[in-house]
Amino acid sequence: MRAIIYLSVLLLHACASVTPPSDTIPLNDVSQYRLQTVPATLQGTARLERLSIHTPTDKKELLIQIEMYTSHIEFVGLSSAGLVLFEMSWQANSGYQVSMKVPTDNLNPALLLAYFQLANWPPALIKKGLTGLTLIQEKEHSKRDFQHQGKSLFSVSETNNNRLFIHNEPPFSIVIETLKAWEIEG
Repeated sequence: MRAIIYLSVLLLHACASVTPPSDTIPLNDVSQYRLQTVPATLQGTARLERLSIHTPTDKKELLIQIEMYTSHIEFVGLSSAGLVLFEMSWQANSGYQVSMKVPTDNLNPALLLAYFQLANWPPALIKKGLTGLTLIQEKEHSKRDFQHQGKSLFSVSETNNNRLFIHNEPPFSIVIETLKAWEIEG
């Protein structure tokens, strides 16, 4: 009987350790990012951003509205015409939930939120959640390079209200333009 209990506990532990928490997002085959709490400087703020996603064969555009509170984030994706594509909520203690409103090709809201944090959160917070990659921050704080074994996998650079996210493999880029930023209650 002890052997059955021991094997059951071992099996449950193995299953639990294989499944990442619902706030950990795979970035590629070698890395992942665990979503981090909202930095104090962004708490109580919201943004409306336009994302222009370019691949070698396609171009997509969508709007993102994000509200950042002390311990949670509300994240909504909209078509350029204003149609709600998805809603996502992230809580610091319970992870994220996504509700897809319209079927979309290759659109991963959790990955978009991870990219948003990688582009906007302070390097110290990013490093706490990053596994399998090294963050190289330029002195001017205008470019972040994410490397695996010395090879750049993707980078984020910033100019004025725009950020450029360049992913090397597979090749794509995202131009992130802040259209509006405001303070919110909560």
